[in-house]
Amino acid sequence: MGAQRVMDTRFTSSDNTTQQKGNKLSELELQQIREGLNAALASAHFRNSQQCQQLLQYVVDQTLAGEDHLLRERVIGAEVFGRKADYEPGEDPVVRVRASEVRKRLAQFYQSQGSRPRVIIQIPSGAYRASFSWDDRNGHGMDPATVFPSSESDASAPVEASEERRTGFLGRLSLWQRLLTAFLGVLLLAGIALSLWAELRPDRELRAFWAPFVKSPKPAIISIGSNAVYVFSGAFTDQYREKHHLDNHGMEFFMDWEPGQMISVTDLRRARDSYVALGDVTAVSNVVTVLNRQHKEFQERFTYDISYAELRESPTILIGAFNNPMNIEKTRKLRIYFANKNEVDDHYDPARRWSVQGPKEMHDTEDFAIVSRVINQPGEAPYLSIAGLGASGTQAASDFVSSNAQLTALAKAAPRGWQDKNMQVVLRIKIVDFKPVSTDIVAIHTW
Repeated sequence: MGAQRVMDTRFTSSDNTTQQKGNKLSELELQQIREGLNAALASAHFRNSQQCQQLLQYVVDQTLAGEDHLLRERVIGAEVFGRKADYEPGEDPVVRVRASEVRKRLAQFYQSQGSRPRVIIQIPSGAYRASFSWDDRNGHGMDPATVFPSSESDASAPVEASEERRTGFLGRLSLWQRLLTAFLGVLLLAGIALSLWAELRPDRELRAFWAPFVKSPKPAIISIGSNAVYVFSGAFTDQYREKHHLDNHGMEFFMDWEPGQMISVTDLRRARDSYVALGDVTAVSNVVTVLNRQHKEFQERFTYDISYAELRESPTILIGAFNNPMNIEKTRKLRIYFANKNEVDDHYDPARRWSVQGPKEMHDTEDFAIVSRVINQPGEAPYLSIAGLGASGTQAASDFVSSNAQLTALAKAAPRGWQDKNMQVVLRIKIVDFKPVSTDIVAIHTW
């Protein structure tokens, strides 16, 4: 085989010909390049990949035109693959990936030719300019093996149109072996992706906080406290309705009273497990939303409809403080507890306490809440207490445990390994117009 003449990289355009450092391409050579390019693009190796066709066409065109500045990675990404002009090649390697694929397809195309091509087109690694090779001695073309050496004995076998030929190790595998290898690779990548996703997912802290309740095989029980409400007896309301001709009114209506009018206690009865404060309703809604998102079954029950045997067997979320006697009973021996309707105390440090300033019956500007998450008790199912001194405090505490952002702040302040520990958190809540507007962590205790 005679010496090869290689036309490579930096060209300048002059009189419809292309030069390399002063070496002018002849019209015949340009024609041979165009014919060789068209043959490659029409081959089975390229016609099933439009992107590879477009990239090869673009690289050859700009190389022959001497437009080196248009053969940079960022420019190719924008011109050939429709990327934005300011896209980052480091984050989107589409040009490098497709260029590598084009090099493989070119090699396979030339190796499949039955006769020696007049010109061989290459895109050398590390660049995006084309190079062209001829056999100068005989003028009848050159052996592709001198440019694209192959370890395969049957390197010139044609590639099927539906699938490009795989060389090397993969080329020696049977179809089922390739499918099995691909399947195992997909499983490995899926496992890695799932692990990274679990580590970086946006609700990671929220899921960690709720994990003991979600993982339990039994449905969670949501214990709802009920406010102390008295209603008029049926006989009394019937008598009032008849006297005032209220034929279309049910049991619920307002009554007008004369000044000084007396009502007997026999006309009143307790409405137990009937009326729930709006803040507690919001708290229950927040908890239900969290459980639903994690596909956890649950039951909503009033306190007096739950036995202590059920609490030992099922994960429980206790809503409300003084209107939920079961919650007060479950948490009264914990370190931090509700001392009275206006105060939160610390069993370990009696000097430390948090109390609402102002009249004891009012929680209209400030409230305190305790979140108690008890997950490690021998023979006991986990329970979560969400409770404020007032209804606004309970609502704010439920907002806290259903917010990944706030639980992330808790995770940063809590001791390492808090996910597997019992925990109590004291929250200070600012209230405006009877609505919680801000919540701060003032104490954390884990054990």
